[in-house]
Amino acid sequence: MAEPAAATPTLTPAAQEILAKSQLVDVLYKDPKMRPKLLALVKEFAPDTRIPELDTATAVEERVKPMLAEVGTLRDDLAKERAERAREREHARAVAAGVPEAELADVEKMMTDKKIGDWDTAVTHYSLTKRAAEPRSAPTPLQMPDMKGLWKNPKLWARNEAYKVIGEMRGGR
Repeated sequence: MAEPAAATPTLTPAAQEILAKSQLVDVLYKDPKMRPKLLALVKEFAPDTRIPELDTATAVEERVKPMLAEVGTLRDDLAKERAERAREREHARAVAAGVPEAELADVEKMMTDKKIGDWDTAVTHYSLTKRAAEPRSAPTPLQMPDMKGLWKNPKLWARNEAYKVIGEMRGGR
């Protein structure tokens, strides 16, 4: 005789709803994008629930955070030290180019004011600016030699001036 067909159990509407919800949670759990969100929701609903995927990441972050902060400060210190060494090298090059040590601060100020990023350019610009700003000596009427003789007898005046120069060269001022 043939075996009686296995009876399929009929589920109550409440059981069908529970089955549908569990299938939905199973689909969300298997999806790699949605799994962390689902676990975070479970952790939010029941904070004492042990979920190794979330708990491990949190524990590692807490242990690593102070070390990362220390590495960040060391990186900043190293960057400052490198910048200071570069600044000292540029200062030495500027001093070798003829800028007095006392004027290095003026060169740096000019670099920031004029937005010059290169020390060589700044030193050149500073020296040219400084040279252009120096007063030039020009003879005043009080310093000019007596020119009356030049107008009366130019040859005699020129000869006398030549004798003066020769006398100065011999040291008999």
